[in-house]
Amino acid sequence: LRLDPGFCPSVAGSAGEEVKRLISQRALLIDTLQSWPADSSRILPPTSVLLYRPAVGVPKVFGLDANTNQIAVVPLDPAMYPALVNIYVGGAVIPLIVALALCALLVSFTVGLIRKRRREMIKDAQDSAAIFDEFREMRLNKRGGRTTLQAEREERAAMEATPKDLLDAAQKSSFYHVIHQLINPGYSQKDMTYRFFEATLLLMAGTLPSWYVLKAAGEMKESTLSSRCELRIDKCKCLGEPVSYANLLNIFGYVQMTIALCELLGYYLSMAYKGLLWKMLRHVFYASFFLLGTMSVYLLILNALWVLVAALMTPIKVLPYAVSILGVLVAGGHYFARLNYIRVRVTKNVQIRLTSSKSLAVKVAETFPPSLLQLLMNKNLSAVLSENNLSIFKTFLGALKYTALLVVTQIFLFIAFQAFTDTRNPYAACINVGLIISSLMGCDSIAASRGDAVAETIRNQELEQRIEDSIHYVLSVILAQMEVAYKVFREADHKEKQATSDYNESTISGSSFTGSEEEEEEEEEEEEEE
Repeated sequence: LRLDPGFCPSVAGSAGEEVKRLISQRALLIDTLQSWPADSSRILPPTSVLLYRPAVGVPKVFGLDANTNQIAVVPLDPAMYPALVNIYVGGAVIPLIVALALCALLVSFTVGLIRKRRREMIKDAQDSAAIFDEFREMRLNKRGGRTTLQAEREERAAMEATPKDLLDAAQKSSFYHVIHQLINPGYSQKDMTYRFFEATLLLMAGTLPSWYVLKAAGEMKESTLSSRCELRIDKCKCLGEPVSYANLLNIFGYVQMTIALCELLGYYLSMAYKGLLWKMLRHVFYASFFLLGTMSVYLLILNALWVLVAALMTPIKVLPYAVSILGVLVAGGHYFARLNYIRVRVTKNVQIRLTSSKSLAVKVAETFPPSLLQLLMNKNLSAVLSENNLSIFKTFLGALKYTALLVVTQIFLFIAFQAFTDTRNPYAACINVGLIISSLMGCDSIAASRGDAVAETIRNQELEQRIEDSIHYVLSVILAQMEVAYKVFREADHKEKQATSDYNESTISGSSFTGSEEEEEEEEEEEEEE
């Protein structure tokens, strides 16, 4: 409850006179609150706090003076209210612990995935050399050799990875490399507009932790200045004063963005992965990303906690907002699950189609080693799925667009609520909640429902056929290229055999000429003896 009483006269003659005025106003205010209107009577709760906020300076509260046992006016000290201090400290420390725990678990999970991915890349690099040897042996021996790959795989499995393999795996599992692979699997050639779009997405991913920190810093500065300058006479000058902790958050956010931009430049310039400068920059980037990410999660949890407190204090006013936020998250998650279900189902069906007897992959397997065919399929299937909006990144992007559409719809509803309904009326709040739930369920039924099973099956089959045709086209092109490579191998082998044969013939002719001379000399000696 805020009151703006007016003093009469407006300026007190002394500090003691001002204190007497405040004490008189306090007594009048308490009497009014407890006895007005005339036919009612109440007692203020013992936890009520009555304070006086001067235009400049610290707020003041009323308490008993231990020496005079009279009401005195003293500056507000948080130590006077230990319960409130404990609530504030707990509300600040608990979200920090939760944010650190969540970010630590996420980092541990991500490191485990990266190590697993590096082991897979090293294994693929070790197998690829044996695959080429097997293909060459099969073609030169008229498809007779299939033992090279297994032998070399067993031999390479017992060997440790070379430093070059480890460096290559580490470079291909860096932050921007992984994000770029999600955006454009296979690194297919795109036009300049799409490449600019890729660079923008990479920069957005690298600076993601700073977004909410900068937003929170702006809101903190606005709320602090609004409270500090509310009663100031020089309000314009007060609003221009800096807020230290908000400026510190801004500095952290902009520094992290600059580091992310430098790391992205190093990625596009293909700088030496083990170079001292870029190695230091990469470690600083990861550290700043973790620090700002933890700070963003902490601020989000802190805001959610205070929203929960506000919901407990004013449930009628906050209930529609809480239902809207929860409903948008649930609807967005449901839509993502639906898209992911379609992606997994189509991917499995395409793999089944490619292994059928009528598939081109089976015919190609008669010419290609199975290992080489599987390697080509894995490298091209993800790119084809991305072109048909079935990659993980495209699925997430589609769910994000749908969630943004839901947010815009909810904003339109809340503008209408503010204009045409009373937010303090419980019946109006219930009607608003009903409208919010109805709108979310309507959007969900249109976008994320299965609909007609037959129509959905037909759409999935058309999509599977389109993906299979794309894979067959890729295989046919690779098969034609390999036929050219086979001709090159055969000509090179023929030339090598021809050179070896010519060399052997010249050696044999030289040996036969020497032998004939020795026979003639022996015959002459025999004739002389006779």
